[in-house]
Amino acid sequence: MQINVSDGNIRLSSIYKLFFVGALISSIVLFLTFLLVGVVASLITGEWVVLIQLLPMIILWPGVLLLGAAIGSLLNLLGIWLYRFFRPVVIVVQE
Repeated sequence: MQINVSDGNIRLSSIYKLFFVGALISSIVLFLTFLLVGVVASLITGEWVVLIQLLPMIILWPGVLLLGAAIGSLLNLLGIWLYRFFRPVVIVVQE
């Protein structure tokens, strides 16, 4: 991933990429955790009805995760954009 900086300020497109990737990875981990808990709970109790109820979640998860990551990243980007009106977001490189 390339972070674009112009005149010492980070570009909003670079910030959006960072937010989107972070939100997508965290929501995938959260989804898989819930799915694993649901499957283990249904296997322990022997209720296969729970597994059938998880089927729509398994089918729709890619769209839901992508949409959630895009909207969440957009709201974070809006916050950064509004913050830039009051104070600049400056990148300092230390070597």
